Amino acid sequence: MKRQVNMNRMVPSFCGPRNFYSNREWWTRAMWAFEAMASPSDRKFGYGAAMLTVLAQSGAASNEEKALLDTVWKTTGTQMRDSAIRRLLIERSTVSASDDNSRSERPEHIREGSGSLYREVLAARLKAVLDQELGCQTSPLVCELADLQVKRFT
Repeated sequence: MKRQVNMNRMVPSFCGPRNFYSNREWWTRAMWAFEAMASPSDRKFGYGAAMLTVLAQSGAASNEEKALLDTVWKTTGTQMRDSAIRRLLIERSTVSASDDNSRSERPEHIREGSGSLYREVLAARLKAVLDQELGCQTSPLVCELADLQVKRFT
């Protein structure tokens, strides 16, 4: 008599009801996204942040996996602390004001490839999504940073 193996029982408990193959595929995509976010290329960083956002919202991730995705903030420049975000926004508004003497408010648009601020805006968007998925409250400054518009190069 041939015995069938239930692959769902082989998946670690933190993976929830998904089967072994979908769990492996989800983690393959997550690992690619983590590697992309570690890239010096702003464009590749953006692809990685977008992929993690999709993975977090896909419904395929358990709360434990979403919490693991949330550790990304340890690698960002601001680490999503209000004081660092406030400083980043103030620095950016000062630069914008010096570029255009008539404007001293915070920027409405960030250009893709403009370095640290571009990366922090994308990281803040992912942080806001993960907070929502995990039922956590998001800081108003993180929300403000996440709401900045990113213009792509044309």
